[in-house]
Amino acid sequence: MSPPVDPQILTTVQAHADEHRQIRKLLEVLRAVDDGDALATLLDVLDAVMHEHFAHEEQEQGVFAAIRASGPAGAARIDGFVAEHKVFLAGLEEVRARLAVEAGEALDLARAMGDQLAAHEAAENAAVQAALRPQD
Repeated sequence: MSPPVDPQILTTVQAHADEHRQIRKLLEVLRAVDDGDALATLLDVLDAVMHEHFAHEEQEQGVFAAIRASGPAGAARIDGFVAEHKVFLAGLEEVRARLAVEAGEALDLARAMGDQLAAHEAAENAAVQAALRPQD
């Protein structure tokens, strides 16, 4: 029988899920944005939210700690997630740079990044669920 789950990690997981819901709502807005000014504003919001969210995930008592503790496969997944975080943050800067030159290209790039971020968030959710699943 598995040991009981620490109540603190359940609170952390709930906060993580709330942040993912916020990010999904922002990605819905991103899909609807159709001009450069609106995209610039949304990029500022996404940048702040993503920095804060990634910091929460990666902190010592963050949700990634539970995944890492689930074993070597969990630890490897976390390394991949952290690497993707860096790619997403760099991607925001790339979209900003494109926006200064061509709004249409920036919108396309931002939407593609949004799709990748949505897939990333889904993979994180699956990893959290797997880490918290009782082991027989």
